[in-house]
Amino acid sequence: MFIIFIEGLKMGNEFTALQYQLSTVIDWIKHEDNLINHRLGWLLAIQGVMFAGFALTIDKHVTVMAFALCIIGICSALSVRLICDVGSNTLAVLHDRRNILAKKIDEEVKFEALYFSDDVKMRVRTRFPSLRPWKLLPVLFISVWFFLGGYVILLRLE
Repeated sequence: MFIIFIEGLKMGNEFTALQYQLSTVIDWIKHEDNLINHRLGWLLAIQGVMFAGFALTIDKHVTVMAFALCIIGICSALSVRLICDVGSNTLAVLHDRRNILAKKIDEEVKFEALYFSDDVKMRVRTRFPSLRPWKLLPVLFISVWFFLGGYVILLRLE
């Protein structure tokens, strides 16, 4: 089950140990999600600067520098893709841990939480997973840099 709403879990004025663990896991999820967002922001900024540099080097016919920018662009996009995959895997583990803790709290406190059914959860997870921004954008940038690198090589051969 996938928990949506977890407010109001206090028993009296004290959090139980499970509720404290759950709030910690939720904080970790928020933190990891923010890390992925920051990594994508840096990817977009770096790629924008490198595309501008590429345009300037092509305009000045400095093909060696343009080719170097293509290699750097591919490496930076690939590194962001790999580290975002690690973050995505960490998020999956944290979500599973959150769901386990939420079920334990539900049994202990008899808290009525709103859940998605397992069927809806599975459809949301598996529908177009490769179109998620942290998976699609680096691959898109890598393919554009490969195309531009091929263009630079053809320019150099002329």
